[in-house]
Amino acid sequence: MRRIAAVLAPLTLALIALAPGSSLNAASPATVRAGYWEYRIKSFGLTLDTEYWCVKPAQIDKFFNGPCNRHHTCTYPTRVVGDGKALFAGYWENDEGKRANVEASGEYTPTHFVLKTKPTRGTNGVPIPAMTIDAKWLGET
Repeated sequence: MRRIAAVLAPLTLALIALAPGSSLNAASPATVRAGYWEYRIKSFGLTLDTEYWCVKPAQIDKFFNGPCNRHHTCTYPTRVVGDGKALFAGYWENDEGKRANVEASGEYTPTHFVLKTKPTRGTNGVPIPAMTIDAKWLGET
């Protein structure tokens, strides 16, 4: 189970990537809050991984504006964020130029967000199932 989570966790970071200037950046009054966050990666009704992140105010943009693992370049041409709803569509590309399509949508508040991904294939061709990222803000520190 941890092996699956290790493969999926970097994908979840990319799926919560937001564009600069969107309603979830640090300058926006509707932004997600800085602080201590817990997010759970779920698939097939099972929690695959739980991660904790301490996000400082200066890190909000970096954390939500395109995190990606070190093996891929992540591009999200479609980013629709506002009024508590988010849609992201794009792709990951590896060093060999192989791409994996990525799409997620969901809802957010300053202290909670839920994104649901569509099933896809990784850049290595391995199927990646639909997932849910359920994140909640735990506090300021």
